[in-house]
Amino acid sequence: MQSLLNLKTVTMKTKTLFILLVLSFFAFNANAQVAISYGNVTLGNTSGQVNFLGNTSISTSSSISLGFALSGDFGWTMSSSSQSTGFISNLYGAEADYVYSQGSLCSSDESLKKNIRTIDIALPIIKKLRTVSFDYKFDRSKVENEKIRTKLQNDDKDRLGFIAQEVQKILPQSVKEKDSDSTLCIRLDDFIPLLVKGMQEQTGKIDSLKVVVGRLKASQNMLKSSTITSSENISASQAKLYQLNPNPFTENSFIKCFIPGNTIDARLLILDMQGTKIKMYKISGTNQVSVTIPGAELHPGMYTYSLVLDNNEIDSKRMILTN
Repeated sequence: MQSLLNLKTVTMKTKTLFILLVLSFFAFNANAQVAISYGNVTLGNTSGQVNFLGNTSISTSSSISLGFALSGDFGWTMSSSSQSTGFISNLYGAEADYVYSQGSLCSSDESLKKNIRTIDIALPIIKKLRTVSFDYKFDRSKVENEKIRTKLQNDDKDRLGFIAQEVQKILPQSVKEKDSDSTLCIRLDDFIPLLVKGMQEQTGKIDSLKVVVGRLKASQNMLKSSTITSSENISASQAKLYQLNPNPFTENSFIKCFIPGNTIDARLLILDMQGTKIKMYKISGTNQVSVTIPGAELHPGMYTYSLVLDNNEIDSKRMILTN
């Protein structure tokens, strides 16, 4: 309790010193005017609001506005509506960022870095991370301003993120301990390159699958165009493909078909369910013929068998081979 009071005392003293410096700057201006009313401080033609338990905002005639907020366990935060850059840090010594148009830029110049390595894999790491929704347990009862207290309480609800202790087991370099209370914080910026690398890996896998699918389609189209065409030259009443018997089968089965006498080339094709040719049996003779299908030559599964006469498909049926 005493350490918390000391922290708040230091915070208030620091903030008071900053405001006094600002007041001193405007005091040297010949046209500066100072007015204090209901907690509001007016300097010349500019105005701001001072609340040691809440926010401090400063605006100038050049439309540059700065806001400082004391937010519980997080120290001070600063916002700016100016179009210029600034250099900020908080009470806990976090890395300072440049601020430009209410956005942040992290120092990333190559000249500032050493021991640079490429991230090899990211998806296995990403898969281990558990994303959670949660409410913060911060005590906002000491915030006197009801509007600010309500806003902070609402902001504490339904948040999305991670559990630092869980992340520490996976990415220990991205988890740091706060000096003030030994709680753990996550460096969320570390997740950006990890997610980019994961998307690159996913894209690579998708591209590889597209190539495989393209090859399968091309193979299927080649098979159909080279060995299976229309049956315009053969009368359906003459050529005939019968059902496999037995079907399903385990060892051997027989396929009967009728081959017209004017047929030059007769074949029986066995294809898998993707349309890939597995076996081809040359048929000798005409009229009623029978082809034996040895079960030992195939793996258990479902297949399609087709009768092809003079490069024309007559008919196709399905067969099942069991263990």
